[in-house]
Amino acid sequence: MTQAEQLLWVNGELVPGGSAGVRPEDRGLLYGDGLFETMRAYGGRVFCLTEHLDRLLTSAGLLQMPLQYGKDALAAAVADTLAANEVADAYVRLTVTRGVGGRPSELDAPQACTVIITVREYHGYPAHVYDEGLKLTFAQARRNETSVFSRIKSLNYLDNIIEQHQAKQGGYDEALFLNTQGIVAEGATSNVFIVEKGRTLTPPLAAGVLPGIVRGCLLAGMDMAEEAFGPERLAAADEVFLTNSLLEVAPAISLDGCPVGGGVPGPVYHQAHELYRRLLSR
Repeated sequence: MTQAEQLLWVNGELVPGGSAGVRPEDRGLLYGDGLFETMRAYGGRVFCLTEHLDRLLTSAGLLQMPLQYGKDALAAAVADTLAANEVADAYVRLTVTRGVGGRPSELDAPQACTVIITVREYHGYPAHVYDEGLKLTFAQARRNETSVFSRIKSLNYLDNIIEQHQAKQGGYDEALFLNTQGIVAEGATSNVFIVEKGRTLTPPLAAGVLPGIVRGCLLAGMDMAEEAFGPERLAAADEVFLTNSLLEVAPAISLDGCPVGGGVPGPVYHQAHELYRRLLSR
């Protein structure tokens, strides 16, 4: 199926990708005034769909965004889009903009959001990512932990894109952000965990961290804690691993060219990965 033939869910209707569009004055296009969720479907079912939609609706509330669809309606729309495209294992993207209307400084003028759901076939990262591990570097930009944007998946995503691009250009797989206080926050596309003296830690949300869905699953299912730490502790950690909905759980084996955790995936990573696979089977 070509991109033009793919069916998109746009404001309540399934339309061919080749004819789908948004109005030129849509605030998502003009100002990046919107949100998105990246989700993973296995066997036609989105993993942790409820948690994704809860995060989206919470973020919409923080931005005073008039989302006209509730959680049940959005869940049904995701299912309909997967079924219409006859895709079982998929990348699912739910995009919401504030819609059309209002001056740049006004948040309450639009009457309805623009909502778009896209799906494409997806079978995950290659096996070597999990067998050999990821190479990390630090981003040049800092995460602003005082901003609401550090806690939501905003369409204002260029910091992440630029830093990830620069990391790739340097031969790394992921860029890690420090916050304005020099504390480790998160990756450009991931949450970060370290293992230190038998304790598994991840930065608290207050450090400027997106509440990742897989991050939440691991915190609920394993003996680990939220604790702030700096780059020196990360570099000296016994293990480092990353999470996100497409990557799932993956080990990191180096930071700025220096090995971490002996340069091989560690036992806690394997436990976390196994927990995630068990959750998928429920």
